[in-house]
This record gives sequence, structure tokens and C-alpha cells, in this order.
Amino acid sequence: MEVAPALPLRDAVLKWCSQPLVSDVQVAECRLTYAEHNHLGLILLSEREALRQPDRFDHASSGDYNALRTAWDCVLQDLRRRIESNALFVDGVRLAPERGTLPEEISNHWAADMSFDVMRNTISLGRDRFGAIRVSTTRIPLRSDRAGMEISAGAHPDSEPSTEAAASSAYPGRPFKLTKAGLYDLAPEDVVRLSDDTLLALLEEHARRVIGTPDAKLISPGKVSFLPIILRKMIHRAERGELLPRLADEGEYLAQWIASKVEHHHLPAAGTITRTLGRNYAVLKARSTAATQ
Repeated sequence: MEVAPALPLRDAVLKWCSQPLVSDVQVAECRLTYAEHNHLGLILLSEREALRQPDRFDHASSGDYNALRTAWDCVLQDLRRRIESNALFVDGVRLAPERGTLPEEISNHWAADMSFDVMRNTISLGRDRFGAIRVSTTRIPLRSDRAGMEISAGAHPDSEPSTEAAASSAYPGRPFKLTKAGLYDLAPEDVVRLSDDTLLALLEEHARRVIGTPDAKLISPGKVSFLPIILRKMIHRAERGELLPRLADEGEYLAQWIASKVEHHHLPAAGTITRTLGRNYAVLKARSTAATQ
């Protein structure tokens, strides 16, 4: 039986929250530079390269900031609704008022009062705060400090299990498996154990393959918005001096490109691409023109 993945808040939002609402966040992110986004203290759902490039004549407006905050409010309200309806389950390690060391289930009945900090992967409920949050579509089996942990040979049954034994029990076997093609494969439920730097490296490699390899396909549609990927492709083309002279023509090209990467799914039309990424195109086009003069 396949085990449902247990994901941190950011990945859970990308995987299980309403995709139109997630897309609204990502589109709003693309209107800000990385520095402007950092000022808000919000975690990115898009890739960093998809954000607007700094320009001393072009700054985000208060409307751009408010649009991102509003989009996030809608996504987190959707997350609360899914937890309250038992579509999702959460657990975490207690951080306050006293500190725990093991995960405990956070009742779905409390969903309406949950305050999410996706950046820190925490949930607050009044004075109670939980960290190392995991979200799943099924209840996550919880371990007591002794249940399922191996006791090393010769150790007294009442002694504390070693760190190595605890880790071996919590995560049996090697997390990576070598495929016949000589590539490493990682089970979805083990992704939560990867560091932020490793996850970023994986996303970067995936984007590189999609953009630079003719036969590479985008990961399961709906898990990420298409528009940040399309924007990254536009940036890639600008760096190579390949932008078309007219925005409408560039939009048509990008619409055909994304259609070649994704099959059997509704995709952004050329008009949607030009309306959403028009300002990015203008900045990239001006920079590309200046570089050739």
C-alpha cells in the first residue's frame, strides 16, 4: 500500500491547495524583485529567477504588495478549510508554552484558529506553537519515544535508545535507490527530510532540464504554476538574444513552447501570457536591446 507523503507547509500548499489560488500567489510574486519580496518576510512559491529583475526606474507599488498579501490570505484560508474538513491532517513538535521532542497530532477541530508561518514551517494556536510541521492526506503515524525503536545488543531494556537506533527505526533503509538507468530515485515521503538548499538544487535542475532539453517534460501539472516556468523561459531567451521583436509574437512562441512540454492539460493562452508577463518582457527587451548597442 502506497504511503501518503507527509510534507512541510510550503510543499503542502503547492501540492494540495487550490491551484488557481496558488497561481495567484506566484503571479503576484513575479511582480516583485527578490529584495522587494524579502521585505515582506514571505516564503517564495515561485523560483527566484521568475521574479522581476531590479530596475531603478521600475519599483513595486503598494498595490503589488497588497495583491501578494491578499493572495496568500486566500491560500491559507483554503488550507484551513481542507484541514477542518479532514481532507488534510497535520502534526508537529510542540515549541511553546513548553517544548516537546516528538511530533503530536494537531486536531483538525482547531483549524479555524490556526495561524500559519510557512517560512518557519510553524503553526500557532493562541499560546501553543508547533514546529517541524508535516501535512498529509491521511493521519500520520506517531511514534512514542520507545515504540518501534531498536535496542542495541547487550543494552538494558530500560536504557534510552541510541540516536543511531532511533534514526534507523524512524527511517528504515536507504532513502535513495539506484535505478536501472543509473539515476538516484527518492520516495516522495522522504522528500520532507531534504534540506532547503537540496530542494532548491532539485528545482533548479528540473527547470534546467525542462528549458534546455527538448524531450524533458514539466513535472505533474497543477503542482506548480506554469507562468513562473514560462517567465523563466522568457528570461533564458533574453539572455541568449532570442526575444522576438513584438510582445504578441513572443507570447505566441511561449504558448507553443509550454504546450510542447505538457500534455493533456489546460495551458495559459498567448493572450494570458502577454497580459501577465508584458512588463517583464518590456524590461528584458530593453536590457537586451541595450546590450547589443
